[in-house]
Amino acid sequence: MEGKRQYDVLDRRLADTLYLAGDDYTIADIAAWCWYGNVALGRFYGTRRNSWRCMNLAPFCRLLPYSRHRSRVAAEAIA
Repeated sequence: MEGKRQYDVLDRRLADTLYLAGDDYTIADIAAWCWYGNVALGRFYGTRRNSWRCMNLAPFCRLLPYSRHRSRVAAEAIA
């Protein structure tokens, strides 16, 4: 499944850096957030539990912490 492959790429990238393009928050994080972050936080498929079960995101251990951190960074940027 293409979605799982993309989550694998994202998870491997986050093993090396805080953000997708390195140690700074960039447009790459903003662009990726719409899909990756919202699925991880359960904003698609009804609930987080359904998202993780439907997409089987459990093996991607860096995804949820990244998504939560990304939410805080975006909120701080707006404030």
